[in-house]
Amino acid sequence: MPPPRNAGQLTPVLMGMLGADPAGRPTMKGVAASLAYLETQPLEELRTVPVRPPAPDIPVPPQVGPTRSLPRLEPVAPRPRRSNRLLLIVALVLVFAVAGVITAMVINSARQSGTASAPPSSTTAPPANRSEPSTTAVPVRGPINFSQAGQLVIDYYNGMANPQSTWAMLGQNGRAAFGSQQAFEQYWKQYKQVSARNARGVTTNPDGSVNVPVDVTYTGSDGATRPEHKVLHVVIEDGRLAIDSDSK
Repeated sequence: MPPPRNAGQLTPVLMGMLGADPAGRPTMKGVAASLAYLETQPLEELRTVPVRPPAPDIPVPPQVGPTRSLPRLEPVAPRPRRSNRLLLIVALVLVFAVAGVITAMVINSARQSGTASAPPSSTTAPPANRSEPSTTAVPVRGPINFSQAGQLVIDYYNGMANPQSTWAMLGQNGRAAFGSQQAFEQYWKQYKQVSARNARGVTTNPDGSVNVPVDVTYTGSDGATRPEHKVLHVVIEDGRLAIDSDSK
């Protein structure tokens, strides 16, 4: 049998295993020893590898029975070099170090942005409702301010959506014109809307009270409007300005 072409240093081993005489073929231990020997030797030294010492020329009786085929030899994986492992370890250490630095920078940036965007602790007072009449906490003393008296009359008619507040703007005579707070609220329910404007031309009375002229517009439940020009009497009562006349 001609020797294999591309077997290289394995040619003697293969030729021994492919011998025509089964008795002359190497055993499994012999093949394993030959392969182990080839693995430990440099390439330039692997010229010829003796498989086994030549067998003496002793006649061997023919073997009876089926011949056993040799098991398949698995390729031996190359051993990893220490230099490659060292480079891999160094690369992993660098990757983890860079990842740690980036994570720290992201966390620090998030904290700074959260602190900068935090809303101020001061609270903002809700806007005042313009429809509600204004009240004065400081006791009022004479003489009566014309502008405050006119604003009181405007707030009274424009604040009928809150009858409890407007009832508090009336003096004794103003409340007596309605009889009771319940009657006062029932009277103003007949109007869908009441508005006032032009509280100008205030005049003073000898007792220190003032007269406030005003234009009032009444809108009924049917949508019909009725304008009226009225003059209300404003006094100082219990330290506050009060409407002390019939305001219907």
